[in-house]
Amino acid sequence: MDKDEILEKSRNDNKNQDERERSVLSKSPYFGLMALFTVSTILAFYRKFGLSGASISDLLALDCAALFGMELHQAVQLKRLHSALFALGFLALTILFLADYMTQGW
Repeated sequence: MDKDEILEKSRNDNKNQDERERSVLSKSPYFGLMALFTVSTILAFYRKFGLSGASISDLLALDCAALFGMELHQAVQLKRLHSALFALGFLALTILFLADYMTQGW
């Protein structure tokens, strides 16, 4: 590939996006995670104190699953070992919280 082909490919890839739009799109998942944790925290307090000690394992599983996805993406895309280890930890927590939630009704 020569210089002109690379420049043409880059122009085509970025044709309908400017720098601001790319920046916003790259930060959006973090704001989504913040919203998830905020709502989960509100629901957890409501369940724990408003519903006389109801379990919050399902909410914790959702939070851990979201963190697992984020860390796994970083581990694969950036080839970071510590992100892969965090992803495995969050996966284990997700499975534990889901198992706890699934066995509550038995």
